[in-house]
Order: sequence, then structure tokens, then C-alpha cells
Amino acid sequence: MIDEISRLNSKAKFFWHRIPINIPVYENGKKNIDIIYFGRVTRQKGAEDFIKVIGIIVKKYPGIKAGIAGPIDNYYKKHLLNLAAKNGCLKNITFLGFFPTQLQLHKIISGAKIYLFPTYNDTIPGTIVEAMFLRVMIITYQTGGIPDFNDSEKIVEIVPQGDFEKLAERAIEFLEDDVRREEMMSKAYEYVLNNYGFERPITELVNIYKEIAGNNGKTASQKIKQFETKVSLN
Repeated sequence: MIDEISRLNSKAKFFWHRIPINIPVYENGKKNIDIIYFGRVTRQKGAEDFIKVIGIIVKKYPGIKAGIAGPIDNYYKKHLLNLAAKNGCLKNITFLGFFPTQLQLHKIISGAKIYLFPTYNDTIPGTIVEAMFLRVMIITYQTGGIPDFNDSEKIVEIVPQGDFEKLAERAIEFLEDDVRREEMMSKAYEYVLNNYGFERPITELVNIYKEIAGNNGKTASQKIKQFETKVSLN
């Protein structure tokens, strides 16, 4: 995209701007789901690897509770049910289906200990950001821009793409260690507040406007100043 635009306009400038996310805080002290998957339920997003992981964990913890939340067609759901039966975890996985509102979905997610997301094709998954806001610890594959979350410190547990056995190993470790899981979750929550809350994106947007305005005259500067004042008042 950048290359295409640059060919049309060599003077074009590009800016990275985070989109703020507003997710309510749920006072859900009880975690009634051990591991959850949410988002589009497809092979590329890791639905089949998720089931394989649960199939491994159930050998050590027969009572593990897992959930899959998201839209899924009947044909693929039947395939996943057969896969779960083959892996001995059919009774452990609840297909929660599609939730008509984010509020309903988020209440369910906030009741999970771990968000397991073995995606094969993603840049910066919005579901990971949501899980951080909802204070759910995250285990995922090394895909796309996901490793960038750990640039400053480790806030997401990442394993090599396709290694679902390693996913299961990590999931068991964090299920057995509440303190370690809570520490990782708390770091991720602090990160997402600082980077995807409203304050930083607004500051970034103001700075972008300033750079674009440059020396375009007093009027542009006055409008930016008015915008800054309005933001601070709100």
C-alpha cells in the first residue's frame, strides 16, 4: 500500500495511528472457563489447532472447560465436532456460537483464564487487544505483527507457528500457575491501557495534524489549538 501511494505521490507522508478501544471493565472474579477461543471460527484462525490443544490437555486434566465463541457455518462446525471427538475432548468444548452484541461476548470472555489463539494469518489481531482489556492471559502463535506486543516486555506468550504441542505445554504451565498467569495478564492490561486507551491515540492524532499542517499558515495552527483545547476539556 505504501509503495503504491508513493508511486503516485513521492511527497506523501505516512503515519501510524492507533484506534482507541473503549471496553467496559467487568468485575468478574470467578473464572468459569479455563481456555477460550473467540473470533472467526476458521482453519486459518486456528480453530482446529485449538481443538488439538484441548485434546492434549484433557489427558492430564479430564475436567478442563473450553469454549469456542464466534460465527461458524454448520458444515465446518460438524467437522470440528468430529475432530473434537477424535481427540477425546468433545465433552470439554462448548460451542458458544455468535453473540449479537459485543457486551454479551465480552462478559463471556472476561470469565476465561486463558485466550488461546493459534492464528496462521494476522497482522495485529483485534481480538488480542480485546483480551488484554478484558484481563485474560494470551497464548498465541508467532504470526505477523504479534511479536511486536513483546517489544518492551513479555506480555503475550508466543510459540512457533504450527507447534500446537508447545501451545498445550504452555497452556498447562499457566493453568497450573495462577500467580504467573496473573502477572502476565496485569502487564498486558497496563500495556493496552497505555497504548490503546483514549489518551495516547488522541495525542498521536494531534501530533499528526501538527506535522501535516506544518507551515500552512496561522489558520491551521489555530484549528489544531482549538482541537487540543476541546479534547482536554472532554
